[in-house]
Amino acid sequence: MKVLKKVDLKISNIKNTITIYFGIPDSSEELEKMFKLRFKIYSQKNYIESHKYTDQQEKDEYDTNNKCIYFIAKIDNHIVGSVRVIHDNPLPTEKYYKFDKPDLSHLAANQKCEIGRLVIDKYNPVEYTYLPQGIVMFFLISCIVDYTSKNNINTALAFIKTSLKNKMKKRKMPFHIIQYSDFQINENDVLYKYFSQKKDPVVPVWFHLKDFKVYINKLLNNKIIFKKIDDNHYYLKNNLITNFIFKRSRSKLDSQFWKKYFTVYDTLNNLIPYQNLIQTIIKHAQPNPEDKILDAGSGTGNLAVKIEKGGAVVYGIDISKEGVEMHKSKKPKGEVIVGSITDPLPFPDNYFDKIVSNNVLYTIPRFKREFVYKELYRVLKPGGVIVISNIKKGFKPVKIYSDHIKESIKSYGYIYTIKQIIKFIIPTLKIFYYNFLIKKENKSGGYDFFEPEEQKKYLEKAGFVDISPDIPTYSNQAILNYARKTN
Repeated sequence: MKVLKKVDLKISNIKNTITIYFGIPDSSEELEKMFKLRFKIYSQKNYIESHKYTDQQEKDEYDTNNKCIYFIAKIDNHIVGSVRVIHDNPLPTEKYYKFDKPDLSHLAANQKCEIGRLVIDKYNPVEYTYLPQGIVMFFLISCIVDYTSKNNINTALAFIKTSLKNKMKKRKMPFHIIQYSDFQINENDVLYKYFSQKKDPVVPVWFHLKDFKVYINKLLNNKIIFKKIDDNHYYLKNNLITNFIFKRSRSKLDSQFWKKYFTVYDTLNNLIPYQNLIQTIIKHAQPNPEDKILDAGSGTGNLAVKIEKGGAVVYGIDISKEGVEMHKSKKPKGEVIVGSITDPLPFPDNYFDKIVSNNVLYTIPRFKREFVYKELYRVLKPGGVIVISNIKKGFKPVKIYSDHIKESIKSYGYIYTIKQIIKFIIPTLKIFYYNFLIKKENKSGGYDFFEPEEQKKYLEKAGFVDISPDIPTYSNQAILNYARKTN
């Protein structure tokens, strides 16, 4: 890359200073990594139809027609952020929106540009500790401001998510909302899903780039925030102000969090809808005493322990060390290991008689799911059965608890139910709180809840046959499917 700027910073739990380089990609390898990063982030956020990108590179007509200049952020050999500037007439925002204000008709085409495809990865150099994304965004924009200033471009357009607009407003970045009378997008447009998300609507904005330059320089010259080493080299100081501006905080979801979470997680065993979900999975798996079964994403081992009561041996794999430790404390027959099911599974081909997975894959980005299903297919024996449940779109956890109370009253009466509510009220509230924290921590990536028929499509692509229809379960908050590997 052609380096334009660099910034040094300290991150919790790391002794050495980390240096982030900002500049222009100057090799095909860097461009490919940049397009793949865009694909990864846009797939995670469900902005695009990821299955349409066979090479896992997110590009559009402006990229293929060489109408962009790109800026990237790198740490070592990792691209952790990128943004592009488009030169065209009309610009993308002008195509999508009919402006009322501002009137930009007096500007020549070479006096304006479009800023877009700003993506920043959740780069974590050590466990539970993340690179502050705000600093990456700030210096990428700083590169754009320098570039546009040198090329006499004074106005930039963009369409951004409301969530990003709110962050920019909080940081007092100088931008203006575009007033428009009409908006048009074709259903075949690559960003149709991006514009269609009602929970985080798109807002068209414009920037007076001289104002942005003043904003950037004001922060760069603030000695409380930065130490200036030379014109293009800065050190980010560690204090309350930088913590506020750039969100340079340690993740709340550290090992202590997961220990607390899994301590109360097993209270789900007392919920009737959860019990029904476990029994439904076991019913369709039909485990035999001689079976060797994989629980993909085994958590604390609730499902595995239930299956092993019938004599089968269940192997567990889960990404959480804390969950695996709790699973092992229940003295399982099969081996339980720490590992991610998004990586190649550490088992030979045709190894398991059956595979089960309970509400795990919805936490995995869509662009990784096809690989996961293919790996599950690989390690399953010919003729073996797979049973998978996943949380569906529109998930309402309150419905699970309300159904539990109704079923408990119906089966055991009011007095028993009230006693159980009192007994488990604290762990239940904790689960709600911990789930809130998880969603808050992951909202930039988000949980991709399953659409109807989506799971069936993944099973079919992986090669499974005799795939069941969607079976509603878990108070109709999850979808279950079972299928078979060909003989």
